[in-house]
Amino acid sequence: MRLLHGSKSGEFRYPLQPAPKVAVFSSLFRRAGNLRLFPETDLPDLSKLKTQTIAAPVTLLRQLANPGWIQQYPLIAFTGCRFGHLAEADRSLFWERFGVPVFEQLCGPEGHVLAEECEAHEGLHIDDGAVLAELQATSPGGIIEQKLCGCGKSGRRLVRSGEPLQSALPAVRS
Repeated sequence: MRLLHGSKSGEFRYPLQPAPKVAVFSSLFRRAGNLRLFPETDLPDLSKLKTQTIAAPVTLLRQLANPGWIQQYPLIAFTGCRFGHLAEADRSLFWERFGVPVFEQLCGPEGHVLAEECEAHEGLHIDDGAVLAELQATSPGGIIEQKLCGCGKSGRRLVRSGEPLQSALPAVRS
């Protein structure tokens, strides 16, 4: 599932394999493979990049959804305390404008990925190194559970709800 390998703070994850050409609008990741990095404030002509996916903070994706921008790019939305949160209205907007689903990646205060959405869209798979305190500081709410996901992966998963973050597991590290 990972496109890049290395330290947590420099690792970008692509939800499906093989990973296509990705334009990442964030200074938190390292360049490698099919990854092109851009500052969050630099919006080049995406049609000239021959990019197949856009990964950016949810706030920037909202700007790209305005009329006039190129459509039909798969999207990866960075969320968390540095980037804002992905609402159902955002998912609807992105589907309407881009015609593709959105994959959320919840990032911690230092920028590393704490949890990521898979193709089943049944919550966010929590990284093995993520601790409950980081998730509580970053997530707008939900339940941590350990049930088999529709993608076939087991392990801890953050399932969104309107309630403050809580664990349905007795042994979640904090």
